[in-house]
Amino acid sequence: MDGKCLGCTADVDSSISLLCDGCDRPMHRSCIALPLDAAAACDRSRRMSSHVKILCADCDNNFKLFKSHSGLIEGLFMEKCRGLINEGCETFVAEIKSLRSEINVLKESNIDLIKLLSSNSNSGLLSGTNTALNNNPPNSYASKVNTDTKIIVKPKNTAQSISQTRSDILKKVNIMDEKIAVTKVKPVSSGGLLISCNDAAGGKKFKEIASVNLSETYNIKEVNSFHPKIRIVGFSSDVSENLLLSYMKKQNPDLIQQSSFCKLIRLWPTRSNKNVFQADVEVDIVTYNLLLKSGHVLIGLNPCSVYDAIGIPRCYNCNGYFHSSKQCKKELSCPLCAGKHKVKDCPFSDLDSDTENKKCCINCKIMRNRPENLNLNHAAWEYNLCESYKAALNSFKKNLFADSCSIQVSPHTK
Repeated sequence: MDGKCLGCTADVDSSISLLCDGCDRPMHRSCIALPLDAAAACDRSRRMSSHVKILCADCDNNFKLFKSHSGLIEGLFMEKCRGLINEGCETFVAEIKSLRSEINVLKESNIDLIKLLSSNSNSGLLSGTNTALNNNPPNSYASKVNTDTKIIVKPKNTAQSISQTRSDILKKVNIMDEKIAVTKVKPVSSGGLLISCNDAAGGKKFKEIASVNLSETYNIKEVNSFHPKIRIVGFSSDVSENLLLSYMKKQNPDLIQQSSFCKLIRLWPTRSNKNVFQADVEVDIVTYNLLLKSGHVLIGLNPCSVYDAIGIPRCYNCNGYFHSSKQCKKELSCPLCAGKHKVKDCPFSDLDSDTENKKCCINCKIMRNRPENLNLNHAAWEYNLCESYKAALNSFKKNLFADSCSIQVSPHTK
């Protein structure tokens, strides 16, 4: 016996009864007001599916009562959820407003920083000088000369990203507090950066601070300024090395300022006349352009011609440009015939008519996008005939004068 039947209150045997799914009390199948086969089918269905329920009269009434109040309960539940949602939205909106205000502050700070950087030449705040830009008119010599000091910062780990290098520099070198005017930042190979400062003092300070704070993981070095070279031809033997630069500046004030950079590299007689002299002189970019545009200078009592003397180095191993044989890892090539041997071992080294016809410039031979009718019949050192050398030189000049004044460079060489 397993209890009393809910219907007839008689004792019930669980083997011939059903349990109410609401209160778990037994009921005779005959007391459910269903035929026995229907009650049996309901019992089987309940066992196979959780969606089929058998309830006694009390549980059925309670279910109907709950169902009648379900709309009210659902409304109370939704109202509670709506309150929580509104509270969360208010918090979220407040956080957004706070972030927006912070962004506006950062924008204003960024605008102030840009104004400060753009006005550093006027105020001298970053460069540490009180010289105003108005002291140098827009077309003055000082406004044209590139006085930037360039520092290369390269990570010792060559696989490092440029963004990591930039982040480390910003953390270790406080350019604002140190009043260093950084005018340009340019990425270089192996994760490095080329930092340009607007004056020598700023560049020196940047290098010192970077060397102290970054030298463990970075290589830091200053890039030597490049000064283009000119050739002055036609002055007499009585012009000594000491007098030459003095004559250049004092007799040609419209072309060369007293503050212009001039350095004598070489002075020697011309090949055609031992009494007529020539000199190679390094000058700053502005002076270089002005002298080539003029085409002549006065040295003593001699009007002299001015020529472009910029050259690019050629390797004696592979004959390629912009590196030396000590650094070269390329294959050996002959500058005379493009063969794979040294020039002293070249079978065409004897200068005769046959040799002239068998010359072959290795650089023109391997030149990219080579024209079909390009002349290869010259040695790699015959620059006046070599289109490959001229192209490399023009590319070098284009990079050199990219940030300088826009005076056209003369193509003359001598």
